[in-house]
Amino acid sequence: MSISKNNDLRQKLLFFAVFALTVSSLIGLLKQLRIHFRLNQRLVQKKEELASLKEKNQALKARLQEVESPEFLDEQAKKLLGRGVMPEEEAATPGLQRKLEIPNYQKWLGLFIY
Repeated sequence: MSISKNNDLRQKLLFFAVFALTVSSLIGLLKQLRIHFRLNQRLVQKKEELASLKEKNQALKARLQEVESPEFLDEQAKKLLGRGVMPEEEAATPGLQRKLEIPNYQKWLGLFIY
């Protein structure tokens, strides 16, 4: 009987070892699947974020080209200086400078002192 009990004990230990190994493997597999799922979700999220940033980058590049254009710079300069729209002939000849009006008192000072 002792051999039969010994074999029975070995079978139980072997079954327990195989069962523990199987459960341990399943737990590891489930952890890996969960990690894989989270990384996939994060990858999709980052791809969407990248696509959004690319769109924003394209929009900013277009805006930069618009802002760097001479027409935009002229328009903004006019707004900052408080001037209205320049006549076409003045806009066409950038070298043309307006003669500045000298205040009347400076004209008199120039006449008598200089």
